[in-house]
Amino acid sequence: PEERFEKPAEFELMKGFAATLSSGIPFVRVDFYDAGGKAMLGEMTFYHHCGLVPFKPPHWDKRLGSWLELPEARS
Repeated sequence: PEERFEKPAEFELMKGFAATLSSGIPFVRVDFYDAGGKAMLGEMTFYHHCGLVPFKPPHWDKRLGSWLELPEARS
């Protein structure tokens, strides 16, 4: 059977914080926890599996990478 979960009480606040924290970063996952009704930052993850594990099937590495728009390198 399908499990249903309720959104945390502070879900909209979490989304706003995630947008602020990730601003200007091409790829990041921002994790929050609902700790007794309060939004708590868990972590920010910048690479899928620490960049060590390729996607399967392999063509997804190139496909997902092609969706990223990286800024120009600064010297």
